[in-house]
Amino acid sequence: MEPVYAIYVDEHGETGGDLTSPQQPFYVLFATLVRAGSPYLALERGLREVAADLAARLDLKHLAPLHAVELYQRTGLYRSLPSGDRLGVEEAVEAFLQITDLVAQGAAGFLAVHMDKGALGNLLGKGRLSKEVRLDRYTA
Repeated sequence: MEPVYAIYVDEHGETGGDLTSPQQPFYVLFATLVRAGSPYLALERGLREVAADLAARLDLKHLAPLHAVELYQRTGLYRSLPSGDRLGVEEAVEAFLQITDLVAQGAAGFLAVHMDKGALGNLLGKGRLSKEVRLDRYTA
């Protein structure tokens, strides 16, 4: 029987139709593969523990969202907490590292694809393959 995997996919650099944005010149698509069953359940349990711990520290009535950019940059919920406080840098880094450690321990593999959006714009504008388009794939 073939193994079954859960896949988490996220992206960075999506700017809609603006492929020339100097603030986000690259598009990155990243996938994490986690084997279904015990490895997935262990990862889910660990992430729920981190979310519950953050929720308790932040006095939330629900699990804290584990959105990396908000946690790492302390924006969104982590900037304007119900109490008026803000998550401390040390707490944010600690939670971020806990999450990345859990994912690294539970993941069976990773896949990342990135593209220079300016080159993609050239490709789409010309309607043919351009030598400027470069796709790199990284696997672990």
